[in-house]
Amino acid sequence: MQRPDNQPSIVCLLVATSAVTVSLGWMLSAVHQLSREVFAVLLLGTLLPLALHIDKDLQIAANLRRFVSRLGPRSRRALPLLFYLAVLLNLMGGLVHPPNNYDALSYRIPRVLQWLANRGWYWIATANERMNYSGSVQEWLFSPLLAIFRSDRVLFLLNGAAFSLLPFLVFSILTRLSIRPRVAWWWMWLLPFGMGILLQAGGIGNDLLSVFFFLAAMDTALRYRETRTARLLFTSMLAIGLCTGVKLSNFPLVLPWLSLIVPLGRDRLPNGWQLAAVGLLALSTSIIPTVGLNWVQTRSWTGDPQNQYEMNLRNPIAGVLGNLVLISANNLAPPFLPFANDIETALNNAPVFRPESWLGSRFPRFEIVLNELPQEEASGVGVLLVILFLWCLINAPWWGGRAAMAPAARIDRKELVPFVAASGLACLAFMARLGSGSAPRLFLPYTVLIVFVGLLLRDASRVVRSRAWRIGAVASAVMSLMILVVSPARPMFPVAWTLRVMAPIVPAGLLDRATIVYEVYADRADVFAEVRNSLGTNDRVLGLVSSGNDLETSLWRPFGSRRVVHVVPGTTAEELRAMGVGKVLVSQQAMRSMPGSAAEKLSWLASGTVLATYSIRQLARQPNEVFTLVDITPAP
Repeated sequence: MQRPDNQPSIVCLLVATSAVTVSLGWMLSAVHQLSREVFAVLLLGTLLPLALHIDKDLQIAANLRRFVSRLGPRSRRALPLLFYLAVLLNLMGGLVHPPNNYDALSYRIPRVLQWLANRGWYWIATANERMNYSGSVQEWLFSPLLAIFRSDRVLFLLNGAAFSLLPFLVFSILTRLSIRPRVAWWWMWLLPFGMGILLQAGGIGNDLLSVFFFLAAMDTALRYRETRTARLLFTSMLAIGLCTGVKLSNFPLVLPWLSLIVPLGRDRLPNGWQLAAVGLLALSTSIIPTVGLNWVQTRSWTGDPQNQYEMNLRNPIAGVLGNLVLISANNLAPPFLPFANDIETALNNAPVFRPESWLGSRFPRFEIVLNELPQEEASGVGVLLVILFLWCLINAPWWGGRAAMAPAARIDRKELVPFVAASGLACLAFMARLGSGSAPRLFLPYTVLIVFVGLLLRDASRVVRSRAWRIGAVASAVMSLMILVVSPARPMFPVAWTLRVMAPIVPAGLLDRATIVYEVYADRADVFAEVRNSLGTNDRVLGLVSSGNDLETSLWRPFGSRRVVHVVPGTTAEELRAMGVGKVLVSQQAMRSMPGSAAEKLSWLASGTVLATYSIRQLARQPNEVFTLVDITPAP
């Protein structure tokens, strides 16, 4: 017997616990009680009763036994079996390899460690302003794990849990959007094989969380339209709030969500005071607190009043055209692209894309980025999924109205016109305003939305019945798994031995490039180990002159034993000593980028003693960077 639609699901439990964790983080931060002990007590005191309360209806143990009993029948079909294999491979990859997502190691984990060291959120004096103005939902979810376990090895489980629920969310949404169950079944397994989604499932990138929370918001909104169950409405509000709180670029996704909820406003909303309370909780977990703090600190809601990072575009036409090119180039690149750097250079040097061109001058961060293999830091859904989607659009007829609707359709198609319009408007808003070179990755939840709308407009039921489709879909999933196995972030094969065996048959240039990429990813989680090992036990606070994009998480290890203080121009030696700083690690790249002479940049350098110089490679596409360790303690 299937669970009634008005009963809570594991999705409701995950959304509720995430919202409580984020809200607790802000509240503890406000009273400067963000600590290991307080986290442990309060989380046990709130999340455990919440889980037990929901389990009365959810019956996790019984449902888990039922799920395991269905694994056998499901595994007889290729796509479910491949999906479960992907879950297992990502679990193994996360256990074997330390987290090495660049954004997480450069500013997401460090900002959490700064908050924990300060026992609360604060505006950090740093060259990496992303620590301050970026969405913070993932960081608040990380904070209790980092505080209690003092390790980042368990953080990937958040993405793993979200990934494992994607097929069921996709199927529920598609069938409730009047898409035939046969079509929904295929896409529930295919969408998780999108490159950006699949590769993040075993890591700590936050774009997968954006996709999960958005799908959870849509699913519970559609379920609420059917049942009018207050708990589903409350979960949907929390989920869309969490989605926007992950990153500001998700804010336009509120429009399609509202198109599903607003028509129900004519009805009497349930439990008025509870609705108001949940509304406040949803706002506290959304991007609103971050936007408010950005305004307080900088008088700009983006946190970047001078547009230093050039992310805020002023020409919407250039934004739409530029983002279309970036997203298309990334999603149409083949899974394996030899000489990707040469092709990338040739494209970026095309007259229409150069910095001095019309597009380049209005889209300063426009840069086509291609890789030999898809990478979680840069990938959209990938060309394999795009081909399958276009296959459906080209070969499927238009829906013919109610007569062509699925027998189990939950919503009249005429009611979905606002949803389609709002989805298009959300995509345009994203592309018109955001000027990031990472657009393909940031666009992931919007890409999922486009797939939904495309399947809503075209009846692909005949397409998915064909033998060619079945072969193509399974082949696409198999190829995606192969890419997952050889991914530089978490390779599931003996890298060194394989490269030695391939040396006689592979061009030397490709082999050298592969060696560099795999070595850089292998060392990325602890790239400053040599620096850290040269510090003494009394060096409890380390100064850092950063270029604004350094992998400083390595300098904090083991977590809880040391604090890293960012040193910015104008900071004096006396101020550093007052903070307990005796040694400072100086990035020579940061020094070169500062205006003025060395004496004007950091006056204490002249009197400091150089202890060591290090050559460190943080990115495979960039050369080694030079760092200098300087002792600023006065001579006896």
